[in-house]
Amino acid sequence: MVRAPFLLLFIALGVVRAQAPGAPARPVAFRSAIACRVVAVEKLPLQVGLTLAPQRDVGRTGPGTQAFPLPDHWSWWVEPDAPAAFSGDQLAALVGDLEGVGVPALSLAGCTRLRDADLAPLLRLRQLRQLDVSGCDGLTTAALARVGELPALVWLRTDGSKIDAAAVAAPMTRRVDECVGRALAQHGLVGVAVAVVADGRLAHARGYGMADREAGVAVSPTATLFRWASISKPVTGVAAMQLVEQKKLDLDADVRALVPEFPAKPSTVTARQLLTHQGGIVHYTNGPVVRTERTYDIEHPFADVVLALDHFKESPLLCEPGTEHNYTTHGFVLLGAVVQRAGGAPFWMQVRERIAEPAGMTTFQPDYASVAVEGRTQGYRRVGGDIVRSADSDVSWKLPGGGFMSSVVDLARFAQALLRGSLLEPMTQAAMFAPQSTSAGRQTAYGLGIGVGNVDGVPCVSHSGAQDKTRTMLFVFPSRQLAVAVMTNSEWADVIALARDVARVAL
Repeated sequence: MVRAPFLLLFIALGVVRAQAPGAPARPVAFRSAIACRVVAVEKLPLQVGLTLAPQRDVGRTGPGTQAFPLPDHWSWWVEPDAPAAFSGDQLAALVGDLEGVGVPALSLAGCTRLRDADLAPLLRLRQLRQLDVSGCDGLTTAALARVGELPALVWLRTDGSKIDAAAVAAPMTRRVDECVGRALAQHGLVGVAVAVVADGRLAHARGYGMADREAGVAVSPTATLFRWASISKPVTGVAAMQLVEQKKLDLDADVRALVPEFPAKPSTVTARQLLTHQGGIVHYTNGPVVRTERTYDIEHPFADVVLALDHFKESPLLCEPGTEHNYTTHGFVLLGAVVQRAGGAPFWMQVRERIAEPAGMTTFQPDYASVAVEGRTQGYRRVGGDIVRSADSDVSWKLPGGGFMSSVVDLARFAQALLRGSLLEPMTQAAMFAPQSTSAGRQTAYGLGIGVGNVDGVPCVSHSGAQDKTRTMLFVFPSRQLAVAVMTNSEWADVIALARDVARVAL
């Protein structure tokens, strides 16, 4: 039997035994009349110092289905094809088919027909590690308390249901709750949202505290919208690299070939240098920022990212491009203009069509202060010993570098899209995730639009965000199929430390 790197296992109707990474997988067959989607996380080692583990549909169970190949896998899960119509009888039948094959994860998300009595068969899935009952509004806490006793269950996702999440928390979800609870208590945070992707699945999504303290609105992981701040930069990075794949963008060409509105400088600036913060573009306080004063004949001029260049384009360069790493939001605004011109469509339209929609990010959108958006969180800051409401600053002009917002679940969905390799080709993504060097050979801790580092020795890519009303952090561990997203409306929060603590729990 050929094992590495791609072991094909042929099974009767698409289910295999879960294996620890690197362990030889054994084929397991089962038969079922229940229509389900089967997803596996492949092992895909690349000889570039990084392991990617993309996930993909490997088949469907149900009447008339045939055997299909499953690649060498990290993890796998099963979810009904039509969750809204999924019944208790179907769950019983499915459990009967899954029993004994060691299914590691089962998603019942959106199965609104399920009731407490229907869950009893789940107790037979003794090797189940993840269970998702988000959106199952017909279930109560009492029924889930029994399911939580499954010996292998570590993640139990309940958001969007009527279940008391704290009462039924599985071990990992309970430990995440404890991390966030300590931060809330020790630092007086107003509101926090956390999402964890484990084994490729959204395993935990929960809101803590208040989105609007004065109005008594609690944080929701799916409905409360936080500013991404600088986590917007990896989105712009992905958009740029997609155009590279399409041969519409040359990373090493002068950006003025596409954006002549950016004035000529003493040295050429390239898209690669912008992606790596080596373009010499000024940030906020590290050099003189020269704004072009003009009036506009349209109501929302900065929806056009080329016009947003007026905030800084006349500023002198800080250094010879390529010689130094100088973090800059303005540089990413210029990169967004490059993407707009190279892609031949407004920047936001490209991001929506090529990133947000494929990733399933339904709440992700520009944070235009002039647009009333349901669920937008209120921000808070400390003034002396008091906690007061934040300024509602306009960030519309810096969309590519820090102007998006969404729920924490959608931030996690962006991470999932990176983990499953659905936005970029594997080698492109590996290049994006590799640390870059200056022209003198000094390696930085930044790739192409995203930070590169590790947590306790485990390689990761990451980005933080800090802005009026928000602090955010995203860790993505490609070789572990793990991601942690943390968002808060409390400007004094040490969100990086909190996200690192949550990542340590998940790791």
